[in-house]
Amino acid sequence: DQTQSGLEGDQATLGYAKIYAPRDGTVVTLDAREGQTLNANQTAPILMRIADLATMTVSTEVSEADVDRLEIGMPVYFSTLGNSDVRYDSTLRQVLPTPEVVNNVVLYTAEFDVANPGDALMSGMTAQVFFVVESAEDALSVPASAVKRGAGGQYVEVPAAKGRLEKRPVKTGVTDRVRVQITDGLAEGDTVVIGKVQAQTEDEPRRRGLF
Repeated sequence: DQTQSGLEGDQATLGYAKIYAPRDGTVVTLDAREGQTLNANQTAPILMRIADLATMTVSTEVSEADVDRLEIGMPVYFSTLGNSDVRYDSTLRQVLPTPEVVNNVVLYTAEFDVANPGDALMSGMTAQVFFVVESAEDALSVPASAVKRGAGGQYVEVPAAKGRLEKRPVKTGVTDRVRVQITDGLAEGDTVVIGKVQAQTEDEPRRRGLF
């Protein structure tokens, strides 16, 4: 009976040497090597790290000035620093409520998941992330510098007869600060003025003393 009890105790101790992964995935780091002595009395030692590379989680920092514009489920896309020609699309999953302060700037962490076929994305990559607040498809747009504000609202200047300029009222939609969507007032192919060049007569350089 004593030998049997000792055998059962040894078998229970031997069972502690069996290590089961908590999930399927790929081993990305090895913190312990074969034959290395581990101290498991005080803290649970980390043997290895396993990651599911089929789906990657992207964590990006958003300043407090922009975080109020984020909504769960909104479209988001990004490209990696090493391959800016490939675009990955996803939707925002969560915004962590606890910020991080870097150089007196309050930054919140926004996270979303993206499929990783072929393991093209790897841990630690740098990504440039864009959140889609508004969008328009097949939109008519002009440079932002072409749209001006007046007493009657927004307008653009278009060429008129005898070299004059005509103010044409327009209605605008989505803008990215570079281009502005025109929803009414212009048609595709219309010419708009984005800057003025002062006309110069043929003999003006001579009057200025330039030859």
